[in-house]
This record gives sequence, C-alpha cells and structure tokens, in this order.
Amino acid sequence: MIRPEHAPTPPELVRAPECAALSILDHALYAASFALLAVNPAAADGEFDRQLDRRELLADIILQQADVLQGALRRYRDIAVGTERYVRDSPF
Repeated sequence: MIRPEHAPTPPELVRAPECAALSILDHALYAASFALLAVNPAAADGEFDRQLDRRELLADIILQQADVLQGALRRYRDIAVGTERYVRDSPF
C-alpha cells in the first residue's frame, strides 16, 4: 500500500484530464486498504500463523490487487502527464 500522490496540477489536467478520476481512485484504494486492514489485521501479515477465514483471505487478495492497481495508475499518470495532447491554447 502506497500513500497516494499529490492531486494533479492544472497543467497536468490540461494534458491528461483523466488523471482527476484516477487520482480519486488512487485515494480510494488507499482508504479502502486501511479499512480492510483495520477489520482484518491478519491480512497484513504475509506469513500467516494460522489458516485465514474466508473474509481474511478475500481481504488479502483485495489488498494485493490494490497494490498492483496503484502501481499501474502511477505509471499511467507518469506517461499521460508527459504526453503533449489536448494542448492548444493552454494558459499553463
């Protein structure tokens, strides 16, 4: 789980307006991960001392997938804000 990056700046949004929604998703994944860990602390431990119940197992799977999705979101943003598209008469 990675702390969300800063919100997109106006020049970044001019280049890639979709980054606004992706930033919200990044923050939502972060908040959801903490909520899942609060309810299922056993999911935080990579080496389980006991067999997880179904809820803990699903929480662990969601946490792993959230990490993968956060990484993809950040890579996409890095590429998108570096691409000069939609830029015509930008004030930035």
